[in-house]
Amino acid sequence: MAWQVAFAVFLIVHGLLHPAIYGPPPSSDAPWNTAQSWVLSRSGWAARRTVAVVLSVVTAVGYLFTGAALLVGADWWGPMAIIASVLSLVLLVGYFHPWLSLGVLLDVMIIWAALAGWPV
Repeated sequence: MAWQVAFAVFLIVHGLLHPAIYGPPPSSDAPWNTAQSWVLSRSGWAARRTVAVVLSVVTAVGYLFTGAALLVGADWWGPMAIIASVLSLVLLVGYFHPWLSLGVLLDVMIIWAALAGWPV
């Protein structure tokens, strides 16, 4: 049960990091610009920012539901974790910067845990 609680808290915190990273407007001293997307390079700055913010919020909500489902022992936490992780991967790949590589690894590990049924 302790692993379930720890993993649920990790999922919630991981989810909340998405809007914290992609939500604030890019600043000139930031290591990368969260409005830069190689996938949406032909779109305007506002469109790229809107997609980043919306996708980060949807991903965060997905992880919040996943963590809550795991805390209460709902069976659908695994499929929800996979959905949230895929959304996160879409965001991370679409707005890729080498500093975000750890996020890709974390999402892949979350998908593995959900498929393996861990920590339940």
